[in-house]
Amino acid sequence: DANRAEWEEEVQVLEAIFGDNFQLTGTNSFSITVELSPGDTKLTLRCMFVPLYPSESCPMFELLPSVGTLTTTATDLLSEKLISMYNEQPGEVVVFRWVQWLTDSALEFCGMAGDEGTCHEPT
Repeated sequence: DANRAEWEEEVQVLEAIFGDNFQLTGTNSFSITVELSPGDTKLTLRCMFVPLYPSESCPMFELLPSVGTLTTTATDLLSEKLISMYNEQPGEVVVFRWVQWLTDSALEFCGMAGDEGTCHEPT
């Protein structure tokens, strides 16, 4: 089926691009460790294939921040943003754009670029 073929192609491309930060976690799932800039905050984007991706829905996903970094509120805000990014271009593969956006813009989006801000867990 066309969705499965696009998913498999996307997985191959992501693995080639992200190398050691990419991990296949099952036949229908993978994770990518994303380094958010600026700074040393990391999170893991875990994605799982759903039959309607990419034609009608985004993949199932979960954002798993490094311990003590992003708050639940922050990961909820980021998750909402990722869903809206898919909705801006429905029917298109989206995970690479998600990783690029998380890397370049997530901390600024949360209002915490360069500072301890509202999205960090208190230390």
